[in-house]
Formats: sequence, structure tokens, C-alpha cells
Amino acid sequence: MNKIVPLVLHRIVVDSIVDFEDVRVEDFRSILDLKDIYFHSLESAYSENNKNVVCLTFDDGFASDWEIVFPLLQEYSATATFFVVTDWIGKKGYLTHVQIKEMSDSGMQIGSHSHTHPNLIDLDEDRINHEIRHSRLFLEDLLGKEVDSFSFPFGYENSYLIRKVLQEGYKYCCTSRHGIVKSHMGMLPRNSINSSMGMKKISATVNACYSTRTI
Repeated sequence: MNKIVPLVLHRIVVDSIVDFEDVRVEDFRSILDLKDIYFHSLESAYSENNKNVVCLTFDDGFASDWEIVFPLLQEYSATATFFVVTDWIGKKGYLTHVQIKEMSDSGMQIGSHSHTHPNLIDLDEDRINHEIRHSRLFLEDLLGKEVDSFSFPFGYENSYLIRKVLQEGYKYCCTSRHGIVKSHMGMLPRNSINSSMGMKKISATVNACYSTRTI
């Protein structure tokens, strides 16, 4: 199988950095400019054989996904997976229902990032089930298609929660553990790109190999 390097980003900004997880648009464009790399959503990553594939994923559903990321992905003929917090849809600074639907219809993958973005480890079973199930059903109703991918809020997870997500019908659950994908598997690591990283470190993360430990 081809090597797959999953990345996780959050808000892309044009002006000043506001939060540690923000990434400047020029750095994101520099990622897309890297040579001999194919950028895919999770659902399309396995279709490429013997190529260096990077899975671009974006957490939280920020408005920058529509305003900045989506047009750039179209410019570069790339796709990505956007993990949306369903309770935040339509709120200031976040994606709207219409934007999410258009992104999905244009080939982007939409996944669940829970309903209210809690630390799932702190919740009882009923609340966990609601966060995982309600967000998926909401998005499937909005998009008119299956939603098969989930990312854990804050990256907090354990073996019980991973099992719950997969039992609920998701094919993939994304953690914030660093690593690369060595085989077709349900639990996927992701390497963080954030404001503390210069282009040299970003490039090393994007080009991670089996012997590389990304921190």
C-alpha cells in the first residue's frame, strides 16, 4: 500500500495569528506547492497506489474552511476532510449549512467532530452516544450521504471511545496521535500543523516516513 501521512489543521488566517493552532495562509499554500505529493481526503486516499499521499483534515468547522481552504483546494485539484462540530454550524466564525453542503457536493469529505465538542472521556455512556450518533445523523440528513469519519474533540480518546465510534457505524476515527498510515485501518493518527512550525519543520512533517518520528 502507498504511504499515507494524515495532517490535522484548524483555522487558516490571512492576518495575525490569534491562537496557537492557527496557520497562515501562505504556509498552507506552501504545503500545497510541495512537489510529488498528492493531497486527498480520507475517503479518497486509498485510491492512489505507489504515491506519496497526504490526507488533509481540518477540525472544528471554521469559516476559513470555506473562505480560504476550499478555493485553494479547488485551485490545486486537491480534496480534504472537514470535521464539523454540528452545534457550531451557523455561529459566528464557523461554517454555515449551505457552505458545508456545497463543499460536500464539490468533492470535499465532511466528517463529525461531535455535536458540542466536549471531552468525551468525562461523559457518561448516554452523553457519549448522543455526541457520536446525533452529529452523524444530523450531517447525513444535511448532506444526503453517508458520514463515515469522526475525529475526537481535543484529541482525547481511549480504547473504549474508539470502540464506541466504530460500533456506531463510522469507518474511520481520527486521533491526535502522530504517525503515518501503514495499512487500511479504522483508527488513524494525524500530525499537527500549527503556528509554532516553520516551513522546514512543516515540510519534514508532510514528508514523514516509517523511520521518522514526528513530534
